[in-house]
Amino acid sequence: TGKTGQESLVSGGVRVASASRFRRPFGYRIGYTGRVSRRRAKGSGSVYQRESDGRWVYSVDLGVVGGKRRRLTATAATLRDLRPKIADLDARVAAGAVGDGTTTLGAWLDYWLDEISQVRPTTRRTYRGYIDRRIKPALGTKPLAALTPEQIRSLYRALADDGLAPGSVRQVHAILARALKVAHAEGKIARVPTATVSPPSAGRSTHGKLTLPQARAVLHVLLDHPDRARWLAALMLGLRQGEALGLSWEDVDLDRGLLHVRRTQYREGGRFLLGEPKSASSRRTIPLIEPVRSQIAALAPPEERTGLIWGPRHVRTDYAAWQRILADAGVPAVPLHAARATTASILTEAGVAPKIIAEILGHAQVSTTQTHYVHGDDLVHRAALDELGRLLEG
Repeated sequence: TGKTGQESLVSGGVRVASASRFRRPFGYRIGYTGRVSRRRAKGSGSVYQRESDGRWVYSVDLGVVGGKRRRLTATAATLRDLRPKIADLDARVAAGAVGDGTTTLGAWLDYWLDEISQVRPTTRRTYRGYIDRRIKPALGTKPLAALTPEQIRSLYRALADDGLAPGSVRQVHAILARALKVAHAEGKIARVPTATVSPPSAGRSTHGKLTLPQARAVLHVLLDHPDRARWLAALMLGLRQGEALGLSWEDVDLDRGLLHVRRTQYREGGRFLLGEPKSASSRRTIPLIEPVRSQIAALAPPEERTGLIWGPRHVRTDYAAWQRILADAGVPAVPLHAARATTASILTEAGVAPKIIAEILGHAQVSTTQTHYVHGDDLVHRAALDELGRLLEG
């Protein structure tokens, strides 16, 4: 016809592109009936047009895998649209990032959690619950190499429709993202499908917090409480429950007024164990402000200050004691983790910079705008906590 580009010849009602036009840019011979005109070696590709719907197809033969011949394909409505897909698929094959086609997402998550991830036993159990109950039922049988962002978004929508809290859906996202990043680093997948998927907004905190008057009411109840030091540490130092229960006498320097967070208590198989804190930023030094310092000092004479200060103590026993204190104070029942939120809230009310609050609480990150604050030191942290103590004591 003398025409170039994507204009076609017509033969028996089948539209085919001019082979001479596309042989050089693509390097492939195009057949008239959807069949490749010559055999290809393993890993090479062919371009053809399907008779059923007229779409253009690029097919790469990966050879026999697990007793079956495996091919990867990409399709597009036009040859122009197929070009970037050919480049992408060729790059995946060249990089070895196409997997073997037999590994499922569920199998990879099991392998990643058991053999690769380095998390505490309690965190591992949490991850296992999310994987087995939330991820595997929907996507566990999907081929790892073929997992798409659309499938992941569909999973998040389904979980939300089932009533799962946004925070829990975000946890599912975090697990998938971590596992798939490792899969990408090891050449199992070409891209991380979670990279373009946004988890649901965190929304408002579900932990709750006490207002300043409510926190003062709790302190009033604690005036003659036998476990006063434990709860002052929760409200005035912002310690996590496991951090407080894992605190030993060697972690406190009463003379210098410093507390070192080095371990956390957890329970496994009926035993109380000590492990690494939640994150690197959780390992921190906190000023022991008054009255926390004096209350901890009053727990035992110097010659008896060995072992754990408040542990081992079952987290449920600890939690129940917190709820009884709230009831005695006549304030709303909030989770124990709300004590940390209360610490952060009062520090914010005192005008303390968000980055300093994050350092005191051992948070791993603050927002982008908060990263521009000057890095804090012990004196800055002490001044911030002193101001919190002044506000709480009125």
